Amino acid sequence: MENNTYILKDGVSWEGVLKGVKKHLDKYQPIYEAFTNALEAVASRTDEPMSTGRIIVSFNYASDMLSDKSRLISISIEDNGVGFDDLNFNRLLRYKDTTKGFNNRGSGRLQYLHFFENTQVQSVFKDGEQLKKITFKMSKSAPYLNANSIVFFEFALR
Repeated sequence: MENNTYILKDGVSWEGVLKGVKKHLDKYQPIYEAFTNALEAVASRTDEPMSTGRIIVSFNYASDMLSDKSRLISISIEDNGVGFDDLNFNRLLRYKDTTKGFNNRGSGRLQYLHFFENTQVQSVFKDGEQLKKITFKMSKSAPYLNANSIVFFEFALR
């Protein structure tokens, strides 16, 4: 994949898909989706026992100095699972891909789009003995949907 490009999939209208998959009523659904994806990534590792798995969830707030109110700026979920290797990245790009198992229906990532303006993913993973890194963003904002995409591939270090 080329850096700084929208990922396009023939035969899929992402605007239509997003209209067909509604925003979940539970505001915590995207956090649940991200956390269970992290659990599944840790469980999918074959190099070390699951007991060495790690998931860190961070809620980042900005406080209003003039009041007691604060607002959520971002949520970060970090794990040491298998990462977005080629197999898992291609799975992400296919709508309703259920090949991962774990009773997935392949549409959880759409909740990120419904709840958050941008979702950024940074993934470091092993390919054989070599470490690789990719960074991509997901959104349903106009630039993405105008390109009939929900994924902008930023960077790969391979």
